[in-house]
Amino acid sequence: MLKDLLWEIRRAARTLRRSPRFALVVILTFGLGVGAATAIFSVVDAILLRPLPFRDAERLVAIVQHMPPHRPGGQPSSRGFTRQQFEQWRTGTRTLSAMAATTTSIGFVRTSQGTARLWGGMVSGRTFPLLGSRALLGRTLVESDDADPNVVVLSFDVWRRLFRSDPGIIGKPAEFLDIDGRARVMTIVGIMPDDFEFPGERMAFFVPFDPSATSWQAEARLCLLGTLRPDVSVEAAQEDAAAIGQAIIGPLPADALPMDGQARFEIRNVKDHAVRELRPALRVFFAAVAALLLIVCVNVANLMLARSAGRHREMAVRAAMGASRWRIVRGLLAEGLVLATLGGLVGAVLGALGLVLVRNLATVEAPGIFSLMFGDSILPRAHELAVDARVLGIAFGVAALTAILVTVPPALHASRAQPMQAFGGRGGGGSRGASRFRGALVVGEVAIATVLLIAAGLLIHSFSRLSTVDRGYQASNTLVFQLVFPPGHEVARQSDTIETILSRLRAAPGVAAAGFARHGVLIGERITLGTFVPEGRTPAEMGTRPMPAVRPVSASYLTAVGAHLQQGRDLHPGDAGAVPGIVITRGTSRIFGPGGQVGRFVDWHWKAARVRLQIVGVIDDVRNERPDAEPTPEVFIDYRTMLRVQERLGEAPLWQRERALGLLSFAVRTRDDPDHAAALVTRVVRETDASAGIDAILPLERLVASSVARPRFHAVLLAVFAGIAAVLAAIGIYGVLAYAVEQRTREIGVRMALGAQRRQVLALVLRRGLALTLAGLILGAVAAAGAARVLENLLFGVTPVDGTTYASVLLLFFLVALLAAYVPARRATRVDPLVALSVE
Repeated sequence: MLKDLLWEIRRAARTLRRSPRFALVVILTFGLGVGAATAIFSVVDAILLRPLPFRDAERLVAIVQHMPPHRPGGQPSSRGFTRQQFEQWRTGTRTLSAMAATTTSIGFVRTSQGTARLWGGMVSGRTFPLLGSRALLGRTLVESDDADPNVVVLSFDVWRRLFRSDPGIIGKPAEFLDIDGRARVMTIVGIMPDDFEFPGERMAFFVPFDPSATSWQAEARLCLLGTLRPDVSVEAAQEDAAAIGQAIIGPLPADALPMDGQARFEIRNVKDHAVRELRPALRVFFAAVAALLLIVCVNVANLMLARSAGRHREMAVRAAMGASRWRIVRGLLAEGLVLATLGGLVGAVLGALGLVLVRNLATVEAPGIFSLMFGDSILPRAHELAVDARVLGIAFGVAALTAILVTVPPALHASRAQPMQAFGGRGGGGSRGASRFRGALVVGEVAIATVLLIAAGLLIHSFSRLSTVDRGYQASNTLVFQLVFPPGHEVARQSDTIETILSRLRAAPGVAAAGFARHGVLIGERITLGTFVPEGRTPAEMGTRPMPAVRPVSASYLTAVGAHLQQGRDLHPGDAGAVPGIVITRGTSRIFGPGGQVGRFVDWHWKAARVRLQIVGVIDDVRNERPDAEPTPEVFIDYRTMLRVQERLGEAPLWQRERALGLLSFAVRTRDDPDHAAALVTRVVRETDASAGIDAILPLERLVASSVARPRFHAVLLAVFAGIAAVLAAIGIYGVLAYAVEQRTREIGVRMALGAQRRQVLALVLRRGLALTLAGLILGAVAAAGAARVLENLLFGVTPVDGTTYASVLLLFFLVALLAAYVPARRATRVDPLVALSVE
């Protein structure tokens, strides 16, 4: 058997070598389908199928507390646990074998480049043993560290970026400062591997809980992790959590706000929670790959059927010479397997290249604080994406299975050839039934390709809407950066440093404007303080209206970010004087009503203070948070005015920094490439205050691009699949018509000999191609109208049945199909009647 198999494979290779165009088309078709399937399966395998790199990963769960709203119809909120509740939960659970607690923490590290701000975590000593994670260098935190909070484990990124990958830092001290300004000398005991990802949070360092922690640290809400016992189901753990949770929180205090319902406790699988937002998109891509593989099957089946019909005489001769039906089928199967193997090799290469494309598309360029909001990658565990032996085995398995599915029917059909057909006059011209079957296959693949193209068109249209939505500012020629002060700096010193930096930047050549904001664009945080009462209104009247957010900024900040000024002007340095000036958005103007025009006065009632403000400008609504979120009404006030009001109210320095200075966002508008101003900013900051650092510095345009990285990823990836499907469908149309022209060469010759014009022959062939195309387009459009509903959560500003997208896709695909049909139709008009008839 092995000898016969090898002989059949060699014979199949020789046969295919005599038909290079057919073999090349089939191999590339296989390669495109298998390559796309390999790339997407690698993503699905790494994210959904492969377990998390933790001990007992499938039983790793988080405990989530859902608090009911304070008013009917409100939204419930998630809340963490106190340290006391964690201890009660740990001792009371019967369904979890181990538990750990974590919470996020802000830390500041002094380096040679100034102060660096890091987001890390305080973790209980059982956290790393529960996860089973090991350090790259040194060790992780253990339970004995709970008694010694002055040790720290660093992430690989912090070790590389701030400590220059020095392996000798293990056991060395590093000066950390907490948000209260308290300096702590921490001993570095470990470095985590580059591929370590803490579940649920992005952490730059890990420290034990500090028993002496005060204020916010002692009151921090904890996230609880646990491992289910081997014999316990999630449902049983859910019941246990409900009983423990209600016992822990107890009855509400008498003075607490009433709640609409009871607190609810959920046991949530950590892995499922990590990929919950990505599941809808992965389902779409998986369906797209399945559709693409179906098109590959249809296309190859059509090509095989056409080839087998053209080889009727060959099969009849072989049968006449004594070949059995099984021998004929076996030879054709060998040809299919040779094509599938070569197509699998091409698919493996294309799959590896596709993974490079996926990783690049999924990468988000958002340094510093922006990485907390946008992440480093759209895909969790992106570093694990690879075409390994398991995935390659599946790729070749898919190719072989596809080859068998599309080769067996044509092989059985060809094996029915009768010996007498070898000596007939017309040969194996295909029957009308076979022609209709091949036409039906083309209609099917056009319909499937249409569904993919419409889905891709919807995502591209949505991404275009999101990219061009009016954000209320002009991102070009603007550099943004985040300043970091050591927590010990006094508020007055920080304010003076801000003004010095701004004055030096404004005086620099090439700088058109520079400004400061408590939280800049795309930070995603706002505060609402007090009530604004425009003249002609009363506090009671305004109390029933939604209040605008307060955003402290410096003079010229709105000019620096390119805010769209509608009336009046930007803030000037004098607007921090006796009657402070403010700039409001159009949404705020609508809330204020007739009192919301430039020049009108507004009273700001906040706690015991009443401040008279004057409106000096009105700008367009600004999308300061996510670009797909509706803009909120805002009041822009000079941050020095904010500090003065806080001092009058006697607020603590910590709250002054939080409400007036915040994350210290700066914007610099340049007259040329903003990247060129990065060196200027770094020098000015270093010369002004050597203890200050820069957390993130990048052009605003790049930041805006990072904010839409997820929809761009969805649109581009599905567009690639849809483009491949359209090309394969066009090849299918071309193949069917080319074969039809070849089979009808004698008929076309007779027609032309009897006086048929070339345009009549052209119309004859085009008519069949256009009929197949229109049938497929109609079926595809109807199917897309139903299937596109699954994209609803991925769309922005576009409905699943957007008429513009459907019309554009159908017209474009029709033109492509028309071109595919025109080529064989044009060839038919060049048939020479004498040559066509002499063949017979």
